[in-house]
Amino acid sequence: MKNETHTPGPWRVDPDDDFRVVDAQDCTISRTDFINLVEEHDWQIANARLIAAAPELLTACRLAGEKLSSVTQPGESGWDAVSACRDAINKAEGSSP
Repeated sequence: MKNETHTPGPWRVDPDDDFRVVDAQDCTISRTDFINLVEEHDWQIANARLIAAAPELLTACRLAGEKLSSVTQPGESGWDAVSACRDAINKAEGSSP
C-alpha cells in the first residue's frame, strides 16, 4: 500500500461543532461552514461527515480494487467497479484531475 501523504486517519466530525473535521489529536482537518457562516445547512454537515470518512473510504477503495482485480478482467462484469476504485484512488492521490 502506498505511503500516505495526508494527515493520518481516523478523522471525525467534532461533536461540539458539526462543521469541523478533526484528527485523533483534535487538530482541524477541514471546516465546511465557510460558504455561509450565519445559517446551518444540512448539506454542510453532510459534507463534514463525508470528509471525515475520507481516510476509511480511500482504504476501502484500495482493498476492494485489489480484491476485485484479482477475480475479474477488463471487459468482464465487475471491471467497472475496479475502474471506479482506481479512479477514486487516483483522484485522492492527486494523480488525476
